Amino acid sequence: MQQHSHSEVARLMQQISDEHNAAYLALHGVAAVASHQAITARMENIGKCQEQLVALVGPQKAVELTIIALGSAEIGKPGSDEKQGAAYAPR
Repeated sequence: MQQHSHSEVARLMQQISDEHNAAYLALHGVAAVASHQAITARMENIGKCQEQLVALVGPQKAVELTIIALGSAEIGKPGSDEKQGAAYAPR
């Protein structure tokens, strides 16, 4: 995989994680007033990112990377600041 592809994969994985965090906060955060439509849009964005990963790394690896990205989401993990609605801070 070329360097450009590596950075694109990393960007897509970060976007998947960010979209997951945003959807989680919309559903469980302090305000918790997000519409079904807004949460669905976040989930659809994750699907679009996964489709782009498929084009870069193939279907099996794209699923693996999506699972890793979703697992790296900070929101909802023990010790996270979800109750305060803290945004995910990139590492």
